[in-house]
Amino acid sequence: MGFNMKNAIGLLLVALILSVNTSCLKKQNLSDDNLGPAVAAAEISASISDVIGNDLIFDAKKDEFSSYILSQRIQDMYADTVEQQDMTVESVQVTADRLVMNSQVTKINYSGGQTTQQSKVWPWIWDLKPTTPGEPTTAPLADNEAPTYLFMRLWVVQKLFCVNAGDSPQACYKLQVSDINFQVPPTSADQHNCPNAYQCFIKARKIEFDQLLLAEPDLKGKPKRNHIKMIISKEVPFLSRLLQYCQRGLYETNNQQILLDYCYNSNGYKFGTN
Repeated sequence: MGFNMKNAIGLLLVALILSVNTSCLKKQNLSDDNLGPAVAAAEISASISDVIGNDLIFDAKKDEFSSYILSQRIQDMYADTVEQQDMTVESVQVTADRLVMNSQVTKINYSGGQTTQQSKVWPWIWDLKPTTPGEPTTAPLADNEAPTYLFMRLWVVQKLFCVNAGDSPQACYKLQVSDINFQVPPTSADQHNCPNAYQCFIKARKIEFDQLLLAEPDLKGKPKRNHIKMIISKEVPFLSRLLQYCQRGLYETNNQQILLDYCYNSNGYKFGTN
């Protein structure tokens, strides 16, 4: 499917604000043995819960809209757009046993100068009575490509990252936390009653740290290492609270290590109705 003018305008607006909200992830030596100060999983969780609370309290509303753009950068070259996803909540139903959110989702994939697009109404199902306490389960969605729910990524970081236990033990280092003014996507300025779409800011928190995957050795026998950067806020709709998630790491192919960054960035949002 060809690239249309509406998508082109949306990507242009994002490009205008990326220089403000997103900078290249730190050009670190990911093989450096000087890891810096260790950080406990509880510290990572607290840096998030200070902003959005201790638990994932599902608060999506009917008509809520969320859009993101996923980009990647290889070997610090130019960033390429990988996909864009637009999601509009059609209904939210809660019973004693489960929560179901039905959303109209459009996902556009970019590859080799070509675009493909799929649109579908998707059910997202949360079992409110999981068999394992603290680990909610979601039902399978469909055989083809499922939507990306960034709020679940935030839950995973808060609950599972940096935990040195189980089958996937981790260790984390160099936690940096700062409260910032985040420039909202221009298309969402009206959601904050901003008269100037390009001078519209909200309070947000930037969180960065290094993650070591202790059970996953790299080509040199050292634990694989990622640098994580997140920007979160509670001044936006539920589906968009994770405004940015970036990960920088060394990926192995043909016995070589290739530096890869990928970033999810908010492309716009709209508050829903009760």
